Amino acid sequence: HGDLVRLAAAAAAAAPDGQVHIVAESMGALAALGLALARPERVASLVLCNSASSYARAPVSRITGLLPRLPTRLYETLAPVVTPIMGRPGWTAALGEGLAAALPRETLTHREKALLRNGAASVNDALKRLKAPPRWASNCVLVASENDAVLPSVREARRLSGLIPGAKVRVERGAPHVLFDAANLL
Repeated sequence: HGDLVRLAAAAAAAAPDGQVHIVAESMGALAALGLALARPERVASLVLCNSASSYARAPVSRITGLLPRLPTRLYETLAPVVTPIMGRPGWTAALGEGLAAALPRETLTHREKALLRNGAASVNDALKRLKAPPRWASNCVLVASENDAVLPSVREARRLSGLIPGAKVRVERGAPHVLFDAANLL
């Protein structure tokens, strides 16, 4: 998680005015929030969709760490199981060789532990330490999918708005977790 924040901060520093406007979803929203909290001077505005900052409180966090330990044949057949949860019909067709080829066990393990679990803990610790609203707070929109089966996104958006004074919440009615594919936000 820290590496993603450092990379994003370096990219923001290269922007003409040293600030960026960020739109991010799920794990990307977690990294974007990490950047915004660590380097608030680099962020002009922030749109967080279904932020994974709630990962530790999500039921999916109890099983994701177990997936790489499944027998190979079972792990290779997970794509049809994951599809309805993500809410993005047909996305596994692009995988061709299957989930195991697109998301090797080591990659899933790294994403779950280093990016999601540790990243969410780091971001939530930083949120607890906030003494005043960050400069980007009034330019922050927290978007949540009403039918997110992966994360408790509506509850998390409301929780974050209580920790980030000035942030606005927008709930996308009927939308699944993969919001960028389901809604015309951009």
